[in-house]
Amino acid sequence: MSRETPEFIAYALVHDCALRSGRDPHAPLQVERCLRPLRAYSEAVADDRIRDGIVIDRIRDDRVIDHLHPSGTAAITPQEPRAAAGFRADEMLAAYGGLEQITHECGECPACVAHPTAGPRVAGCFGWIVPDSNDAPDANCWSRAIRSCSRDCDLGNTFLSTNPPWYGLWAQSPLSHDQLHWHRRLATACLHQLDAGFRSNHHHIDSSIDSSIASNIASNIEHRMKADRIPHDRSAGDFKSSTELQRQLRDWHAALDAAIDRQLELRVLLIPRGRVEGRRWTVAAHCEQCHAPRTSGSIHCPTCAVRGRVIAERTRCARGTRPFQPLETILGAEGARRFREKHAFDR
Repeated sequence: MSRETPEFIAYALVHDCALRSGRDPHAPLQVERCLRPLRAYSEAVADDRIRDGIVIDRIRDDRVIDHLHPSGTAAITPQEPRAAAGFRADEMLAAYGGLEQITHECGECPACVAHPTAGPRVAGCFGWIVPDSNDAPDANCWSRAIRSCSRDCDLGNTFLSTNPPWYGLWAQSPLSHDQLHWHRRLATACLHQLDAGFRSNHHHIDSSIDSSIASNIASNIEHRMKADRIPHDRSAGDFKSSTELQRQLRDWHAALDAAIDRQLELRVLLIPRGRVEGRRWTVAAHCEQCHAPRTSGSIHCPTCAVRGRVIAERTRCARGTRPFQPLETILGAEGARRFREKHAFDR
């Protein structure tokens, strides 16, 4: 079965780390591959999803998160019955030197900025942004943020000029000092819009409220969104998060804060749309410079107008379920049955 994958941004803060490996240990996708199990463990602790030493994959109602999504975002698919997956926490932690070593590395690391509200502060140096995520009913917050920020200064003087401007935001990596500040303003503007929520998330004022009160509420929200246009001094922690996009943006804002305040290099990579078939992930042909979708029909990219080659459609291994495995693989068929029965994972 084929599944479409959205365009998304992967990023990573650069800092020497004993937990990273590979030919380019600071490349965003390589960082995600190296530290994915630690992030999964950290999130499981925060969500209270560890039972008898087994880290259990997220379960929502009768659905589980499908970790085959190469972008690292949650594609939710029906499971019948509720076949939970997991991994042994002690085995995974031992592969990284043990929890004490891990928390020492990450706890002292200036790049470890994104972490759950509870649980160990580990593997917080990378992330992703999926602007058209299913959890983001208003993916156009970026477009409005760009227009808002562009009133004060020219976007084209800081980023590669593209149409639409979105692609120029990610064309250079690592981000320059000016680009970091621009991105922080954009992230703040997006969070401000999503936090206000009434326009983009289709909130409605209860019809039972007196019309004059409703009018005052709407007016106050409008004032918040217009006041000084962008609240430059707000930190990521000031914003409430109710959607996956908001969570991603808060982590991105925290990474930008760290890059600016701690003078860390921040690498970004725009991943074009693609599709997953089985365990193979195919990324569409795109421009070498701006990564916008592109065919080989012109010597100049229609998005960035740069003369350059087209990166042909490429196929690679999909993200996979690692570190999660079916409970039967970990515990055996009978052990998995008893585990589900004990922890009520089947209905």
